[in-house]
Amino acid sequence: MVCTVLGNSNMHSSLPSIQNVFAEAERIKMPMLMIAGWVWPDQAKHRMFENPEAYRDSLGLKQAIRAELSQRRRIIDHPQLYGWFVWDEPEPESAADSLNIRAINKRIVRELGQRKKLAFINLYPIYHKQFGYGRYNAQKKFSRMYDGYLDSYLSTVNSDDRINVLCVDYYPFFSNTSVRNSETYFHSLDIIRQKSLEHNMPFWLWIQVAKDGQRPFPDVYQIRLQIWTALAYGAKGLSYYRLTPEENVTDAVFNLEDGSLRPGQKERYMELKRLKQEILNLDHELLYLNPVAVYHVDSTWVDNSLAVQRGITDRMLSSRNRVYHIVEEISGDFAKHAMVGYLKHRKTDEDYLLVVNKDYINGPHTFTIQLGFPCRQVQKIDKKSGSDTIVVRDTDTFNCTLAPGEGDLFKIVDETDEYVKNIIGTDSGSDKEYIHLREGLIVIDKKSGLRRYFKE
Repeated sequence: MVCTVLGNSNMHSSLPSIQNVFAEAERIKMPMLMIAGWVWPDQAKHRMFENPEAYRDSLGLKQAIRAELSQRRRIIDHPQLYGWFVWDEPEPESAADSLNIRAINKRIVRELGQRKKLAFINLYPIYHKQFGYGRYNAQKKFSRMYDGYLDSYLSTVNSDDRINVLCVDYYPFFSNTSVRNSETYFHSLDIIRQKSLEHNMPFWLWIQVAKDGQRPFPDVYQIRLQIWTALAYGAKGLSYYRLTPEENVTDAVFNLEDGSLRPGQKERYMELKRLKQEILNLDHELLYLNPVAVYHVDSTWVDNSLAVQRGITDRMLSSRNRVYHIVEEISGDFAKHAMVGYLKHRKTDEDYLLVVNKDYINGPHTFTIQLGFPCRQVQKIDKKSGSDTIVVRDTDTFNCTLAPGEGDLFKIVDETDEYVKNIIGTDSGSDKEYIHLREGLIVIDKKSGLRRYFKE
């Protein structure tokens, strides 16, 4: 399924608190991740990796893991436990991190005796200072540094380690409007989407749902926006930052002592539950959809605290470098707030559009989507029920009305295989398909769905 994770439960929280949160996770059918407490906080992390070789077979590490697990035996066997949060944000400059992540994870798996649990690792966002963001004026320079960071990590881990998702956090909303981390939000999603396809590894996004320092509590529309934009880029998992009890955190959604909701958090939590159910209703489609392209009408967001989005010039509908033309134009009084994720079913090759209203303040807005090719039907996949409803027949245009931050999924039914112009021929190999164009070549990886365009 497309996984929505209630949060990460700290192993150093009180046991009643953890048990209550797991009970809530079971009630609403949402899996949990468990923090591996022995590698936190950062001070312990740095001590552990000063001498990486010493910890590969460290008796002290083995004893620490066994002690932690013995204290949480009832949690380990809980049906809602999806995996272990082994590591947070391995350092870009340190190969020791990735080496020891594997060593620690193997030890955890050995002690648990449960190879069906996910070993979960979360990576740095692109705006981290390690990648030169804020120091380099050149967009491409820090993008290449971030590319290298992701490639280095992905080339180190493999499915044998039970590390089989690519997860990154990104928290776009800040109280201080001078903080401009948010301006690379869509560029970051685009890079992660690409790496996910290149390495044939699904990606998750860790989203902002709680207060932390300069980051305020996002309202329900901001939460909605993060979820639907991530899905439009092809995310297969969503994790919610500080949704569960944590030690020394007063702004969490749940109380540390007993796992109950904190005052004033009911609306936010109810919205998350509602969104979780909508995602599950679309799960039978979303699970099998590979991202192909993303289209934006405009590069700005709606308020002054979020700067013009950098790095998405080639993702604009107006871009001359656009290869796929399933969407030709989006119109309407507020069309600048629209974005569309183009996704393709990996088993049937059917085409889907996930339309999102990026305006999380005003609305609802109605967008008119003009397709690049006529179609027999446009079907809306109802997120309330999961059923298909025919919106229009035999046309190249349909309308979509969305509340602030909301998204809707549509299936395009027609005879077109690839929405590209000037095709002069196709051929296929054992693991690749080739589409020859008048001015280039598209190579499709059959396994991952990755599409690469080479201009001639």
